[in-house]
Amino acid sequence: MSQASVQPIQIDIQSCKTIPDLFENLFKHIPPQEDMLYHKVEGKYQSINYKDFQEKFHAIGIWLQKQGVKKGTTVGIIMENSPYYTMIDTAIQYLGAINVSIYTTLNPEGIEHIIKDAELEIIFIGTPFLFKRVKNVAPNLKIYVTLFDSPPEERVVSLNTIFDEAKNYTEVDKQTFLQAKNKVQEEDLSTLIYTSGTTGVPKGVMLTHKNIVSNTRSCIQFLPIIDNRDVFLSFLALAHSYERTVGYYLAYAKGAKVAYAESIEALARNMMEVRPTIMLCVPRLLERVYDRVMSNIENQKKTKQRIFQWAIRTGEKRRKKHENYEPIPIGLAIKYSLAQQLVFKKIIKRTGGRIRFFVVGGGAMQQQVGEFFANMGIPAMEGYGLTETSPVVSVNPLERQVYGTIGRILPGVRVAIQNPETKEIYIEAGYEDYDKKINSPEGEILVKGDNVMKGYWKLPEETAKVIDEQGWFHTQDIGMFVNGSLKITDRIKNMLKTAMGKNIYPTPIENTYLLCRYISQIFIIGDKREYLTALIVPEQEHLKAKFNLPDDFFTQDNPIIEDKHIVQFYEKEIAPLSKKLAKYEVIKNFTLLRRPFTIEGGELTTTLKTRRKFIEEKYKTYIERMYQ
Repeated sequence: MSQASVQPIQIDIQSCKTIPDLFENLFKHIPPQEDMLYHKVEGKYQSINYKDFQEKFHAIGIWLQKQGVKKGTTVGIIMENSPYYTMIDTAIQYLGAINVSIYTTLNPEGIEHIIKDAELEIIFIGTPFLFKRVKNVAPNLKIYVTLFDSPPEERVVSLNTIFDEAKNYTEVDKQTFLQAKNKVQEEDLSTLIYTSGTTGVPKGVMLTHKNIVSNTRSCIQFLPIIDNRDVFLSFLALAHSYERTVGYYLAYAKGAKVAYAESIEALARNMMEVRPTIMLCVPRLLERVYDRVMSNIENQKKTKQRIFQWAIRTGEKRRKKHENYEPIPIGLAIKYSLAQQLVFKKIIKRTGGRIRFFVVGGGAMQQQVGEFFANMGIPAMEGYGLTETSPVVSVNPLERQVYGTIGRILPGVRVAIQNPETKEIYIEAGYEDYDKKINSPEGEILVKGDNVMKGYWKLPEETAKVIDEQGWFHTQDIGMFVNGSLKITDRIKNMLKTAMGKNIYPTPIENTYLLCRYISQIFIIGDKREYLTALIVPEQEHLKAKFNLPDDFFTQDNPIIEDKHIVQFYEKEIAPLSKKLAKYEVIKNFTLLRRPFTIEGGELTTTLKTRRKFIEEKYKTYIERMYQ
C-alpha cells in the first residue's frame, strides 16, 4: 500500500469548534479522488476515497434524519472498527446527535444497561452474533441497523439497504441534512462513552464537541509532524476515547489515511500489508514484540548474539545523544547505519518497514521495552489520559522520551498534584510553564482544561464527587512530577493496606515482576494481610517451549498449575526481581493460573484494567491457601 500524496498539505484546525468543522475543513483541502481509508474486502485491502466517503455518510445522515434523529438524539453503535463506523459517526455528528458506542466485548448485562440508560431507539450492529445479543436484551428498539444483509425482519434494516435508498434522495434532502451541522454548538454533546466499571455500574461520560476538538487541537500542537502522507493502522476499539480522538479525529483532521485491521489476531499480517507510518497501541503489543525478539536471539549462535548486543549498544549511545540534544559524532553515525543494516531493519520490517513512531497508552510500558524501540530509531511515545479528559493529558515528546514517565502536559491542559488526605495542592503546572527542574511529592493527579468532560450522564451527584468547585477533575490516579515530566504510580482505589499498617500501591510491584519474560500477567494481593502474595499468569509460548508442554496444557480442567518443577522454576526466576523491591513489597507466595485474565472471563474491564474485587472473589480459595 503506497502513500497517495507526495507533497504534504498543511491543514490548520485552529478555527474549528465542532467535529463537523473538522471534516468540512478537511474536505476543503483534500481532493475528492484522494484515498481516505482502507479496509479488507475479500482478502485484499481496498481504498475508499473522499468522494465515496462523503456520499456514504450523507446517505446515512439523510436516512437518520428521516427516522426522526435530530440534535440531542442518542444513537447506538456496537461494531468492530471499520470504515462504516466512521461514516455512521460522521453522520451522527453532522446532525448534532449523540454517539453511544458500546464495546463488542461487553457482557449482555452491560449492553442492556447502556441501551436503557442512554435511552437508545436506533442502534447500528456489526455482526449476527452481536445482533442476537442486542435483540435478547433489548427486543423492542425502534430500529436495528445491521452491517450485514439478513432475511427481512420487522424493524431491522441493513446498511446496504440504506445506501440503495440514497438513489432516491433529492438535492433538497441533501441540503436539509447538511444544514443541520450549522446548528451544532461546541457545548453540545458529541458522545456518551461508558466507563469500564471496575467497582460498579458503568457511568456515561458526557463529552462535548469542545472537549474532543480542543483535545485534538492540543495533540496536533504537541505533535505537528503528522500530515496527509501518514498512514495509521487502527485496531484499538473506536468505542474508547483514545482510539477515537487520536486514531480517528486527529488522523482525519490532518488528512492522514487510516487503514483498519481485520482483528488483533491478524495484526501482524495487516502491518505487513498496510505498512503504516503511525500506530496507536497498548504496551502489551510492544512487549510481545520485544519478548519474541529477545527469545529468538537467545536461540541464535553466539556470533549473532554478539552482533545484536553491539547493535543495541550502538543504538543506545545514539539515542542518548539525541535525547540530550547533542550532535551525533560521525563515527557513531556510521556504526548506527551499520547496525540498522545488520539488525534493526530486519526487526522493523515486521512492522511494514515504514513506522515512524508508536503512540502508547492504556497502561504502563516497561522501560526497557520503550528503550529497545527507541534504540532502533522508532520512538514509543508513552502518554496518559482518561475517558473523562477526552482523553489525552500528557505525552512524551517525540524528540525526547523520558522512559518511566508519561511525559509532558499537553497545551491547554493544567495538572495539579494534591495530597489525598489534607487536600493541599503541592504543585500546578502545564505545557506553557514546563521546566525540567519541576519535582513534586506523590499525590492525586488533578486535571483542568477544555478537555474535561461535561459530567456523568444523569448522575449530578457522581459528577460533583470528581469535579470540584474550582473545576479540577479528580482522576483518582496517584502520581508526581519528576524533572518536569508526569509520572503515574497507581490508582487510589488499588491501594493495599497490610495488617502491619503499610500502605502499598501494587502496580509498581507488578511492573517489576513483569520484567520476567515468563510472566504475562500478575495480580498482587495483600489488603489487610500480613504479607503480599500474587496470582501469576505465565507467558504461554515461553513456558510451553521451556518445558515442552502438550498443546492442551493451558486448557486442562485444573485452573492452577501445580507441577512442582514449573513452580520451582518460577521461584528461581522471580528471586532476582524481588531484590529490587523493599522487604514489605516482596511477594511471599504465589499461585500460577492456567488461563489468562480476560474481559470475557470478567477479570478485566473493556479497557483492560483488572477488576480487583471480582478476581479476589473468583480465586478466593487459592488466595486463602497462600495464607495458610
